[in-house]
Amino acid sequence: QSPVLTFWAKGYAGGTGNVLFALRYLDSIGNIMAGSGNQFFQGSINTSGWTQITYNGPAVPVGATAAFIEFSQEISVVAARGRDGSFAHFGAIENEHAQHILDISIAPARIEPEIAAEAVALTNRLMEALDVVGVLCVEFFLTHDGQLLINEMAPRPHNSGHLTLDACVTSQFEQQLRAACGLPLGDTT
Repeated sequence: QSPVLTFWAKGYAGGTGNVLFALRYLDSIGNIMAGSGNQFFQGSINTSGWTQITYNGPAVPVGATAAFIEFSQEISVVAARGRDGSFAHFGAIENEHAQHILDISIAPARIEPEIAAEAVALTNRLMEALDVVGVLCVEFFLTHDGQLLINEMAPRPHNSGHLTLDACVTSQFEQQLRAACGLPLGDTT
């Protein structure tokens, strides 16, 4: 079964015309930029006068589209899981960005303790379900109504956890080595 790609187009006839929403490029840090020409689409798109096109061919260009999320904060949970299933985390870390790049990490995150505990519990459940051995960073969007939405999972030491080098007994990098070598996970305080 071939994958199906649906997008909106105007004046589309056999591959010509204006594509409203299609993969444009991957930027230098792996973010998908969607749009047409030099335009990047944010928020709602008025599709009046445009035609919905469904492509059902043998090969689909690699790409993805996603809705923009209104959120109050982005947080990360950097955690490690050992070969024996042990779990250690560095708590919820608040992320502040400048020009879409992480600028400041604040630990602990300035959120309700119940939300921080939920983020850690979700990270633990994901690591168990995926049988992760090593470090995993799970980034969450915290919505205005207190919902946690997973934004990204990075199966490696992560820039939001770099503060662990100076702030914790055991850094995320040492945890990665401990987990991979089958050693007990270290103290994250």
